Amino acid sequence: MKRTNTLMCVVGLVIALALLAAPVALADEGVGSIVLSEGSITFTNDAAFSFEAKTLEGSAFSSTDDAGDSCVWGLVDARGTGAGWKVSVKSSDLTGLTNNASQAVTNTLTSSITPAYNQFGLKVQVEEADVTIKSGAEGSMPVSGLTYNVSAAAFVTSSDQEVLKAATDQGMGGYDIDPLFTIYLPAGVYAGTGELTLTITQADSPA
Repeated sequence: MKRTNTLMCVVGLVIALALLAAPVALADEGVGSIVLSEGSITFTNDAAFSFEAKTLEGSAFSSTDDAGDSCVWGLVDARGTGAGWKVSVKSSDLTGLTNNASQAVTNTLTSSITPAYNQFGLKVQVEEADVTIKSGAEGSMPVSGLTYNVSAAAFVTSSDQEVLKAATDQGMGGYDIDPLFTIYLPAGVYAGTGELTLTITQADSPA
């Protein structure tokens, strides 16, 4: 009887030691979450541009915007919807210049860079090299995902002319856009000072 009790005590001690030696796993798992609210889209238009002065030489001519980097459009798409966007331009007629006392130089040039007797045309170019990611807008989508209208016939008229577009799921982030304006005029225009009004708008891209 004493041997049995001794054996039971030894077995009980071994089990107790084994339990004490077993590693104890204490796990506390948490799940993190973040809620992102929709932001907004903003477009700023610094239209401080002017065309370089020209001397008439008896032939059709062109003049480019010489304001350089002082004319920059800023666009920030922080909506988080991927809806896309577009920037369009339209132009008024050119006032202050005429071909004769009664005939104004009208904005009718649409497909040629050789203006007829009473035409002028305004072309606005935006290319990939003219678009950069805004300072502080790290992580914006690449500018290579944007679409640029640089075709030779892309002359601005009194109707909106799309010059830059972000398709669905593109153009999210912040961008600076430096457009180039070129005005084409006929040979027979009288000397003087001409003025026009540009309307630059941003809108969502069509579905």
